[in-house]
Amino acid sequence: MNSCGNSKPMDSSQKLFENTRLKNIPLICTFELTQNCNQRCVHCYLGKNKRPDAFSTRRVKQILVQLARAGTLYLTFTGGEILLREDIIELCAAARKLAFDLRLFTNGTLLTEKMARELAALNVTAL
Repeated sequence: MNSCGNSKPMDSSQKLFENTRLKNIPLICTFELTQNCNQRCVHCYLGKNKRPDAFSTRRVKQILVQLARAGTLYLTFTGGEILLREDIIELCAAARKLAFDLRLFTNGTLLTEKMARELAALNVTAL
């Protein structure tokens, strides 16, 4: 019987998750870049009030380095609406340079053709 309580052998993804759990590695991170949003969705807890972003570009990059050193593989940028951040492409580039599998949670209403090309060039996994 393996450590997951199954008698079947683990596949490679199960082994990855089990090894990171045993070593206390933060394999997956969801990073809220902003609480600002351009919409007023009834299901959302944020509302439309303008708030300062919690972290500067420099501080986000420092945190990304710490996450990479800790062993994080999967990174999701979320918010509010992340495309409201003027530095979103710069932050995505920094995350990809650190080899994160990067996903973006966005409502997509602010996505421009230029932004889409830049994100595609960065090989963002999901948008």
